[in-house]
Amino acid sequence: MNEKILIIDREPDIRKALETLLRKEGYKVWNASMGEEAIDTLKSDTFDLVIMDINMPGTNGLQLMRNIKELEKAIEVIVLTGLNSINNAVQALRAEGAFDFISKPLENYDQLTISVKQALEKRRLNIEKNAFVREMGNHQPSRKKILIVDDDPLIQELISEMLSAHQYETEVASSGFEAGAKVMKFKPCLIILDLIMPELSGFKVCRSIKEDPDTSNIKILAITGYDTKENMDRIMEAGADDYLAKPVAMDTLLQHVENLLNDKKYFTMNPKG
Repeated sequence: MNEKILIIDREPDIRKALETLLRKEGYKVWNASMGEEAIDTLKSDTFDLVIMDINMPGTNGLQLMRNIKELEKAIEVIVLTGLNSINNAVQALRAEGAFDFISKPLENYDQLTISVKQALEKRRLNIEKNAFVREMGNHQPSRKKILIVDDDPLIQELISEMLSAHQYETEVASSGFEAGAKVMKFKPCLIILDLIMPELSGFKVCRSIKEDPDTSNIKILAITGYDTKENMDRIMEAGADDYLAKPVAMDTLLQHVENLLNDKKYFTMNPKG
């Protein structure tokens, strides 16, 4: 693992804890205690991800974010915040390109490590996408349409970025009801469908699509965080064409998508990706 991460936080205990955690995950880690030091570090080397506190001495979080993006627009930034009311700050930082926001004190390190992996995956996909666009030039082949149905915006974004990098056209839906409308308007050839959603479950969405003669030919790749034989049996009975358990590696997801679109239908008894 060659990804390089810069931690920016004025609290030495936070820096040390994060550095220890991320090094155990296999990342290369640097740290800085203030904005000016961080910018000097970013100028001297190339980084894949920055984890920064919103409340920094000298340079405020928003200005620091802008300075980081001016140096390298493609770098991903996760923002740490201990402020109680940060709606305006979050909106401004998100507009500047912040990937995610993690609350302090850091009690859930799993949340941070998942966010780090997702941010680095997004950066990798963007690099692949830009390289593909440069290679293709102005040639734009016809693209197959895929609908992503998941109530998690980060999952939507990651899958959409990955599929777009491989020249699929994507749309997203955050609920089963929204998915029904998008299916009729967008007319996808494949749906990536989260099974556990509010209001209308993925099981019902799948059954509805497969029982309608106008949409029954749409391939459905079901995804769930509850990997049980009961769920697999239920989604197979509902008509899904393939099944994966979360967390799903993006390369595994892509392979299943390509198999389905090439009419290679299969279920695996151990569907973890």
